[in-house]
Amino acid sequence: MKKWIFLLLVLLFSGCYPGVKPAGKTIHVTIYNPATVTVIQGKIVGKRIVTMDGENYVVIIVEKNGRKIPVYIAPLWWVNKNRWMFREGVKVKITGSSVLLKGENIILAREIYSEPLTFIIRDESGHPLWVKVKIKKKHGKGKKKGHFK
Repeated sequence: MKKWIFLLLVLLFSGCYPGVKPAGKTIHVTIYNPATVTVIQGKIVGKRIVTMDGENYVVIIVEKNGRKIPVYIAPLWWVNKNRWMFREGVKVKITGSSVLLKGENIILAREIYSEPLTFIIRDESGHPLWVKVKIKKKHGKGKKKGHFK
């Protein structure tokens, strides 16, 4: 019985528990800046959950040349939905926007490569994939001008 409780606790705190629901908001969609895109390579030395705007976000800490860089991934619910796990000691190559958030230099990840996988988090312009784009239908004189699904 103790083994099952321990396993459940490990799953809860390892970030792979699929029961986490979205809070309905999104962080700093507008602070991603394609002009500040950078690529870093390093090793994951830590991870944490940061609450911003009422929603939990996954942050990994990547060490590059002795410097620890916080890399903001995505909301916890979205990371869990995709069943992504980021483990300490794993080498990664991260492409993302280098920005200043609350006085701290961070990277907002666009994609993370960890052999043999590439995790796509945002599109080329920085729009997060967890945020759905709504397309407005145009109507003219009672007739549909286009069809969108």
